[in-house]
Amino acid sequence: MTRYTEKAMQLSESTQKRREQAFNVIPEAYHSFIVMMAEQECIGAANELSKDEIDVGIMLQDGKAYCSISKPYMMVDGRVKWARDEHKQNEKKLFIHPPAISEDGTFLTVHVESEWLGSSSGSSTIPVGNQGFAATSAIEMAQTSALGRALGFLGYGLIGGGFITAEEKQSKDQSTSMINKKTNDSTEDDLDLVKFRVEENPQINADSTCFVKGMLQDRTFVDVLFPKALLSDARKLTINDVICILGYRHDAVIRVQRFATTEDQQIQTA
Repeated sequence: MTRYTEKAMQLSESTQKRREQAFNVIPEAYHSFIVMMAEQECIGAANELSKDEIDVGIMLQDGKAYCSISKPYMMVDGRVKWARDEHKQNEKKLFIHPPAISEDGTFLTVHVESEWLGSSSGSSTIPVGNQGFAATSAIEMAQTSALGRALGFLGYGLIGGGFITAEEKQSKDQSTSMINKKTNDSTEDDLDLVKFRVEENPQINADSTCFVKGMLQDRTFVDVLFPKALLSDARKLTINDVICILGYRHDAVIRVQRFATTEDQQIQTA
């Protein structure tokens, strides 16, 4: 058994435990709303794999070994049904208010009031550049995401990705995939200069990359992904820090290539 096959087996065991925990935490009546979503987790650097490593599902990409794992997420309609059912059973009122869209139309907030648990709000970015049906769909997706987060703050559906819902995870995966393609097809000249304010503390992923929730100057919220090489600096970021980076953007996700220098900013504004 190699070091990586052992890691893959450990990940498989932890995935199974995570799944079991999810079904223990969520009442049986709502198990149908739990979905397992695949993720690729980096387990180390490698230039080649042994037959044993390939047989257990380890893959090689860009000099790194990856293992496929699955994490449980709860769909938003499941969180809504669970919350409504529980409030009805306890004879308590639950109010889900219509979404409040920002003046510039870039993000919306959904407010939930519970006579039993208090109140909470969830916000989500509205993808820009859409028109007609696509624009309506973008608002609906943002509303779903915001509602899921608001209910998550009240304790509904907190499994796997925490406040993140299954729909939100799928949307983020699609944006990250588009950024990966853009990264592979682009050069240094194609990098975007992005300045943002840190809105939430950094979240370190299992592969040592790091997600930071940020707000741009136009008040648009974005998820900023820092690579493993920048983890030591990214993890030091605190709420309200203003950062300038160079990277690739797709919708509300930005993949950082490096921190911007004063010279970079002068060139971009020239």
